[in-house]
Amino acid sequence: MTETLVRRRRRPTQACDEREAVAPTSTSLRTQDDACSPTMFRRLLRTIYHHFELDYRSLALFRICLGLIVVSDLIYRWADIRSFYTDEGIMDRHVVLEHHTSVSGEVPEEYYRHSQSDWSLFYMGCGSTYQVRIGFVLHGVAAMALALGYYTRCASIFTWVMTHSLHARNPIIQNRGDDLLRTLLLWAMFLPLGERISVDRRLSLLRNKSHVARQSHQTKYMGLPGIWLQYQIFAVYFFAWFTKSGDDWRDGWACYSSLLLHSYVRDSFITRFMLARPYFVFLSCKATLCAEVVAPFVLALGNAAQRVAAMVALLLLQVSFGTCFYVGIFPFVSTAMILPLLPTSVWDHFVPPSAEIHPEPSVAPESSEVTAPAPQHPRGSCCRTNGVSATAVVTTVIARVLLVCLATTSVMWHLVALGHWDHVPEPFRHYGKSLGSAQNWDMFSPTVKSDDGWIVLSGVLRDGTPVDLTPVLFEDHGAASNLRNQCVQKYLKHASNATHDNGPGWNGTGSAGFKAVGRDDLLVLARPRYHGQETPSVHWIHLFAVMERVEGCNETCLQLGKFVCRRFNSDANIQTPSQELMSFKIIFVHQTTVGATCAGHVPCAAEEPASPELMWRHKCFDDVQLPSPDTATPVVL
Repeated sequence: MTETLVRRRRRPTQACDEREAVAPTSTSLRTQDDACSPTMFRRLLRTIYHHFELDYRSLALFRICLGLIVVSDLIYRWADIRSFYTDEGIMDRHVVLEHHTSVSGEVPEEYYRHSQSDWSLFYMGCGSTYQVRIGFVLHGVAAMALALGYYTRCASIFTWVMTHSLHARNPIIQNRGDDLLRTLLLWAMFLPLGERISVDRRLSLLRNKSHVARQSHQTKYMGLPGIWLQYQIFAVYFFAWFTKSGDDWRDGWACYSSLLLHSYVRDSFITRFMLARPYFVFLSCKATLCAEVVAPFVLALGNAAQRVAAMVALLLLQVSFGTCFYVGIFPFVSTAMILPLLPTSVWDHFVPPSAEIHPEPSVAPESSEVTAPAPQHPRGSCCRTNGVSATAVVTTVIARVLLVCLATTSVMWHLVALGHWDHVPEPFRHYGKSLGSAQNWDMFSPTVKSDDGWIVLSGVLRDGTPVDLTPVLFEDHGAASNLRNQCVQKYLKHASNATHDNGPGWNGTGSAGFKAVGRDDLLVLARPRYHGQETPSVHWIHLFAVMERVEGCNETCLQLGKFVCRRFNSDANIQTPSQELMSFKIIFVHQTTVGATCAGHVPCAAEEPASPELMWRHKCFDDVQLPSPDTATPVVL
């Protein structure tokens, strides 16, 4: 009788677990489906649970890469501090707040996309060069603390705040890599990134904390932040594929068309190899679409071996992006994004579990501290329960609620990308932009842009000397020690190249062609093969891409004009007023790519003749007239 009561008290799932370990010896054990159904459901939940677990070592590698990417990006931006982040540069703080925030309403919504923000805690308060440099140093210290895992949670929060503030200081030079970095730093604040390979863990072990010793045997993490990070990885690649709905992607010549965008293309061996083999480019285009749609599902649903294969495929995709195009930190951030999915079996192959697990502390904790139930405290008392303070519990609840709200706003942006909604409703749109959860991954979509070109800055001094003002922009990169001489010499070099056959970018009729054009045409004709190489950073490339649009050039060109005049005329080598810059014009030379047929049957693209267009006329002094609106005549390059 007692044995029967004991068996009734046991849960059905427990009885089913026992029967799983022992082979059934009678038919009565096979007919209890109702009792075993909870175990089957629990087994399914356990399978799902283990499938979405993340290895702590993979999260640590993700943390290290994020911190190093932020430090490298700051070093990359250091030379352009004066041009982009101070009041002496192209965009002072008042212009940014007035024209380039999401609340200004003066810029089309689709133009500045999701890089707009309403706040910048540090960089908006810094107007001079040394102040911004102090901000960069603090920013870099926080990123290094994140990489080392020292005060990991605080370092991740401070790094996200500073990165968000930096991007909001000058939103027109940001690209998709910056957006992705900001998004990953946002989700990183909620993840346990300091549990492995960190200074925090080493210090905790040295202090003989018992909970660290018990957690040494745990190598995997499962939680809502980890699940959402995996969804974010899926969303980036899936929506990058979903938005590529243009004819050029379906026909297979989108990649060839993108290789003709000389503003973004690198002059590398891979680029020349692909341009010489259109059929190979056609296959690469199809492989890109296949990788972007298949790899997310494999990463989400596949086993360990399949995940590793998908990660290798995405790594090769990012390597091809980085070697063919000037896309900034996007390949590095995209590679770091998939590192948390690195399976445990990979780590165990190179780092045995015994090498990762640390020994127990020399002084064993009391058994009551580990196994005894939590004491019952009087109602209303503020105390610690199971070693966890009430403050920690409240903080965890607030963090979870904030994570759910941010995830909800991200899903809304994804629904807009799918076409279910026309726009994100307020106040979710405003909060999404302010906190950084607003996102859109329509890269090279729905079609590859067909309008490429380059910027021409054609100026004239008071004594009538024509100059090419490009060195003025890149003075901080050491491009010009004497601005006036450099600008004059560069113009003369372009004039010499344009008057000879087979000059750079000139396929016309030599001297006969030179006689038919004017002063501005000399700069128009002097286009290098890959003019993206003349820009010292990808941020200048993105700035020029903004200026090629009329709605983007109105305010941007005005600020650029003030910047050029101020920098050129403040050169210490200008001794007389006749050497001052009087006025200049900003000309954008359009180069359009159109669909064509290459190698007989392979679809690709071809270039149309260049067409110069006057974008802006600027005068540096009130006592001079604006330059003539006549621009260079259309020429065939």
